[in-house]
Amino acid sequence: MRRSRRSPRRGDHVVEFAKKHLIRTTYRDFRSLLADKDIDVVDICTPPSLHASMIVEAVQAGKHVICEKPFTGYFGRGDDKAPIGKHVAKSLMYERVMEEMDKTCAGIKASGRLFMYAEDWIYAPAVTKTVEILKATKDKICS
Repeated sequence: MRRSRRSPRRGDHVVEFAKKHLIRTTYRDFRSLLADKDIDVVDICTPPSLHASMIVEAVQAGKHVICEKPFTGYFGRGDDKAPIGKHVAKSLMYERVMEEMDKTCAGIKASGRLFMYAEDWIYAPAVTKTVEILKATKDKICS
């Protein structure tokens, strides 16, 4: 007799993790999460190519949004020849990214919701430069 085994669905480990840690609600998809009226803020930690559309969907659903970096980038379009870095002009990539950012910003502003950008300050240029200066001058600073 052959037993059928249910193959694990993507994300099953998350459901098990939630049970183990007594997290009462889990979602199998983004739209179900957005439909939950008890959720006020969504932190978007997905691949950057999904950020813009998810930000707009979330604010339109009445959620405030935190977006992890990078906010966006140019990830190609269906008719781009691969690899895009060699076959799509950087000026065109920039233009398309700016168009996407303008649309995203317009969606955020129209929603009246807050948009917050999560930056890892360890790698921010100003902090990195300050650390370099401190390391370079540490034996020259008097206490």
